[in-house]
Amino acid sequence: MIKLSNGQIASGGQDNTIKVWDIDKKEFTSDWEEGKVWVCFTENKEDDTLFMEYIKEKYNLEIDTFLMSFLHEIGHLETEDDELSDNRAIDLFTLEVLFDNSKITKQEYFKRYFEIECESLATQWGVDYYLTHQEECKALVKKLRK
Repeated sequence: MIKLSNGQIASGGQDNTIKVWDIDKKEFTSDWEEGKVWVCFTENKEDDTLFMEYIKEKYNLEIDTFLMSFLHEIGHLETEDDELSDNRAIDLFTLEVLFDNSKITKQEYFKRYFEIECESLATQWGVDYYLTHQEECKALVKKLRK
């Protein structure tokens, strides 16, 4: 269950708490070994659009961008392990080289990024959580948007 109180959100993680640590970050990220999720409240319209296009295409789902990003990061805490993390580093390096050398577009980069196994598992966890906890998720978004 996800509950918002005093800047903490209860769920997953090794200590069963996911804390909103640094709201100044420019992207969502997580550290599964520490059981922490970092969130950002700044928007990156292009990245947000590409992410939501991917979610719509793959899952046929319309969902709040902030919520899906947040659930995706919690999904990392729920699904990650050392092997997945090591494989992600290799796959991400390859993608970045391709993108930096103009071998793939940003759209292709995003699509391939979310097909990396650990990214795919985290997204699937987030989608599954949303589909089985829609009222709770809608209430959370409503609280966050106040």
